[in-house]
Amino acid sequence: LATVTSKLGNLRQAAMLWHKCERKYSIHDFFNEAQPKVLSVRSDLTKEATFMPLARAIFTLFTRQLCERPETTTDLTHILADELRNHGRLRGLLNGLSKSPSRGARWYLGVHSEQGIFAEYGQHRGQEILGMASAVAGFKLNDPTTQKYAATLIGGDIEGIKPEFSFSNSSGPNAQSSVTTGNPIRTHATILSQELGNLEPASRESGLTGFFRSADQPAPWKATLSAEFIDYALGKPSEDPGCI
Repeated sequence: LATVTSKLGNLRQAAMLWHKCERKYSIHDFFNEAQPKVLSVRSDLTKEATFMPLARAIFTLFTRQLCERPETTTDLTHILADELRNHGRLRGLLNGLSKSPSRGARWYLGVHSEQGIFAEYGQHRGQEILGMASAVAGFKLNDPTTQKYAATLIGGDIEGIKPEFSFSNSSGPNAQSSVTTGNPIRTHATILSQELGNLEPASRESGLTGFFRSADQPAPWKATLSAEFIDYALGKPSEDPGCI
């Protein structure tokens, strides 16, 4: 009994906030909303014992209903999850990423390092999650391993022909000289890993600079997002005390 009481005690704060919540809202209500539908998956490591287990359970139910929706190209649902590792292992994430795009889902995942994702999901599942991205943005990275992975994910390699020449000489009465030419195909990275580490840190003065790739423009490009644009795009946080 004492163990049950201690476990339920961790949920007291969540229950109090939900009791004060002015608007009762269900996953079914969310999907019946008019455009645009946006789900921001929040994480708070200070509430790991209270909010996060509930948030992960809600996320599992959400992705399950999302994958059961009819196929659509107009009724869009946007799901944002920054600092993906801090959410813990989200059940339903891999299934949602693979099945829900045809149901109008658009996913936006923020990752600090590939090793963090591998720690939560394992290397095989982690690579599958990161490899599903059709559009990728890479900003300043300090971890060399992640720099290399992000440079490959965003830029990839390109092939080119590099002419080669070799000379050979022989001595003696029958001395001969020969020249051999060739045009082997070489590959090289379009973005060097250190370029991601050398990006200028984000600030209101300099903006946010990064490398980008999208499905409709597969060749990577470099751009800077201004502070004014970011302010406009962020919007305002919810004032609802029951919002997770």
